[in-house]
Amino acid sequence: MSLFLNDETVPFTGSSREKIVFTMKFIGLVIVCFFLLGVQNNEFFNPLNSLNARVLAEILTLLGKKAEVNNELVSAGGFRVKVITECSAVYLMALFGCFVLSFPASARKKCSASPLGFPLSGRQTSSG
Repeated sequence: MSLFLNDETVPFTGSSREKIVFTMKFIGLVIVCFFLLGVQNNEFFNPLNSLNARVLAEILTLLGKKAEVNNELVSAGGFRVKVITECSAVYLMALFGCFVLSFPASARKKCSASPLGFPLSGRQTSSG
């Protein structure tokens, strides 16, 4: 028996009511989650943005560009960019979390899938 996919946990194989419940839970969680993320001021995410800027500067340095970092600003050879929260995986991971919480599976299965999904969702934004 597969841990992640079987007849009990594959979405949209159940009744119309289950589909509606899943959809409504997901939409509700997304609205609440993104509202909470949106009301956070920039100072809340500044440490994460600064870390992303430092990592970007190190990568540029490895590629032969002299990069300088000032908080969230990265400068290299006349090119200057400000790292913002949307550059990180915060929003994509929040979306993934809303999906996992809404998914019609047991808490055990949700918890076993989450450690795999969160790093993969973070990798998706850093490579895009």
